Amino acid sequence: MSSLALYIHVPFCGQRCSYCHFDIKVLHPQSDFDAFQQRYVVALQQEMRAYAAEVGERPLHSVFFGGGTPSRLSLPALRVLVQTLRECFVTVPDCEWSMEVNPEDAVPGYLAQLRALGLTRVSFGVQTFDARGLRALKRPHGPEQAQRALTACRELDFYHGFSLDLMLGLPFQTRATLAEDLALVRRLEPDHVSVYMLETDLPTSLDKTRAKLPMPSEDRQADWYEWVVAELGAAGLEHYEISNFAKIGFRSRHNLTYWRRGDYLGLGPAAHGTLGGRYWANHGHLAVWQRAVAEKGKGVAEEEHHDAARRRSEQLIQGFRLMDGVPLHDLSAAQQQALAPYEGAGLLHRRGARIALTTKGCLLANEVFTALLDGDAAP
Repeated sequence: MSSLALYIHVPFCGQRCSYCHFDIKVLHPQSDFDAFQQRYVVALQQEMRAYAAEVGERPLHSVFFGGGTPSRLSLPALRVLVQTLRECFVTVPDCEWSMEVNPEDAVPGYLAQLRALGLTRVSFGVQTFDARGLRALKRPHGPEQAQRALTACRELDFYHGFSLDLMLGLPFQTRATLAEDLALVRRLEPDHVSVYMLETDLPTSLDKTRAKLPMPSEDRQADWYEWVVAELGAAGLEHYEISNFAKIGFRSRHNLTYWRRGDYLGLGPAAHGTLGGRYWANHGHLAVWQRAVAEKGKGVAEEEHHDAARRRSEQLIQGFRLMDGVPLHDLSAAQQQALAPYEGAGLLHRRGARIALTTKGCLLANEVFTALLDGDAAP
């Protein structure tokens, strides 16, 4: 019986970061957070039980609390959710239990209590250690808070390690500030690092003020990306996916489920999930999701079934996100022909019987994916 992953979306945030475009619930300081949290937990428990009845004894190999800001949940609420999960689902012996944590929430003792609850991995949304960059992003933490949180995490020795996110293309970012970020990464020794490009084509508050801020050019960001890949490699972090780096044995098991097109359950508002060829998306609005769960047991807004051809195309695209690439025999003759120019341009390379993106190719991955789909559609 194959295992699957489970994702829980926690929508609550104290404020919206300037680059954020996700479905979140920003609560007014005078709002009754306990009431919002209680209704959310009750609905989530109901949704857990509905999916547990559907998957039966099929075990979970990973659980991921994402958001939003999962660390906004109170420890008693988180304890209830973890207990309900353990009651409803079978888990593999070394199940990966991950949670996103904001550095400002990692006050003394908090991380130890997460570990006591059974969390085996935590991920910090650091983005940068540069104070000006953090203020421009409207991040609620400062550089010192991030360093303290990461240092405390290292001392606790989480079984599946700890991770931090960095971003490229930020306001006020320079090669010097990025070098300082990388120096701190080497000193703090995270087990996993994710590096994301700032998205520029989405309606965010930062997009409205971008013209007034000093922003690095796309060419400079591309140069920085290649430099970061080399620097993290020298620090002992393997580049295993376009945006992800890990020490040996510390790849994100949960995210690998997505990239390998495995089955996963998506619970909570705005969550997505897939079982077999069935895909679903939950209502994004918290109150609408809660009503749907109360009425039907699940918060599904839309559902569709993908045929074998679509599943195959998606599996190839996700496979190319991994630096191991895909087996050549999984590509049709038309697809191999469509990708040949990109291989000639140094964006793809062959590793034995596999073909994969190069570091340079990661920067133009969407072009490669488009060519792959065009080749798939060729007569």
